Amino acid sequence: NEEEAISFINSRPKPLSLYIFSQSSSIPKAFISRTSSGSVCVNDTIVHLSVESLPFGGVGDSGYGNYHGRYSFQCFSHKKSVLSQGIGAFRYPPYSDKKARLGAKVIQPISLPFGRKTAAVALGWLLSLALGFACGRLL
Repeated sequence: NEEEAISFINSRPKPLSLYIFSQSSSIPKAFISRTSSGSVCVNDTIVHLSVESLPFGGVGDSGYGNYHGRYSFQCFSHKKSVLSQGIGAFRYPPYSDKKARLGAKVIQPISLPFGRKTAAVALGWLLSLALGFACGRLL
């Protein structure tokens, strides 16, 4: 039955592909949502490999990443984050009176009516980052 099959699948290493045959639309949905596999093909076998717009690849023991078209490129590419424009330039030397006043205003905790100093301090830091970014563009 359906429960035994799902338990059987989940008790073993994750399959590369899972093939489900059923006349019901609810049974495939149950397998898709309650199991983990590289891919699922409903009421057919292997044809999902021929659809280039679908990624193909495993999960866990059955493989790493997704392949086919752009998925292959993305899988084997590393997206490196680079920030070359500093955020909050007012925090760095050379210091001026303007930067000191701005920093002092932004970092001060504000008092909110409901008395949550922690939220106020966090809000102050967020505002300081935003203001620092804006000032960095102007200075």
